[in-house]
Amino acid sequence: MKVRYYDETLYLRGEEESLKKIAEEHLKHIIRQKEEAEYYQEAIEQYDHLIKQIATYLKELNCRSSLELSIMISHLINKGYLSERGTFQPIETIQNELSNRLGISIFFGQGCCRNISSFYYDIMKELGYPVKKFYCRQGGFLFQKPIHKPANHMINLIDYKDVTYGIDLYNGERLYHFQSPLKLSEISSTSAKEITYKPYYDMILEDKSIEEIEEMLEGYEKESQKRWILPLTYEDDIKAEAKIACNKEKELFEEISHQTKQYRKEIVHSLE
Repeated sequence: MKVRYYDETLYLRGEEESLKKIAEEHLKHIIRQKEEAEYYQEAIEQYDHLIKQIATYLKELNCRSSLELSIMISHLINKGYLSERGTFQPIETIQNELSNRLGISIFFGQGCCRNISSFYYDIMKELGYPVKKFYCRQGGFLFQKPIHKPANHMINLIDYKDVTYGIDLYNGERLYHFQSPLKLSEISSTSAKEITYKPYYDMILEDKSIEEIEEMLEGYEKESQKRWILPLTYEDDIKAEAKIACNKEKELFEEISHQTKQYRKEIVHSLE
């Protein structure tokens, strides 16, 4: 019988078979990362150098907030400024991917949610912003709740005015707020998407313990009790003005693209 190790009603309550399977998946992940670190050492070092270089340029943007900066990073990715092809295509099946540095795929001009979220995470971390990778379940089911299904999506958590939000750069910078420790709801005047947190992925990929997960859930419970921004504040103020700022910063984005071209080319060729 297949172990439903991704079910929060099982592993968060200490069900042994689920925890054993999670531990096995974590070990596989560690082995894969170690192998990649040895085989693709040069590409990984070049990627880390590029992250620092891009972050240095982004400091010139003088953004007003983490949300505005997030939208501008999304623009940089989705308009192909960091792509070897000059274009970017959101895609679910990735061929050139490293679990050590998922953001590398951005340089190939394609990426899914985990590639965009990981690249964004690396940049924001380099810039000193509080940021997390957030593994979740997107979409609902008539007869099965998301809590009983595996993770299928990845976004990021960021702070804005002392409130933690989920931001989805893969899907047009959708913004979410915590409704409960495991559920986030979209902040939108036209949509009502929901996503469900899947902590087991933090245990597999981030080496989090059950105790650490429980502490995180307590923090998310507190976040769910805070007041979040109104949809129109995000859509008509922050997001709209950030889009205008992106057009004004076209020369800087082109400079970032030009100055990082050689490193990107070397990385792409080394992984093809």
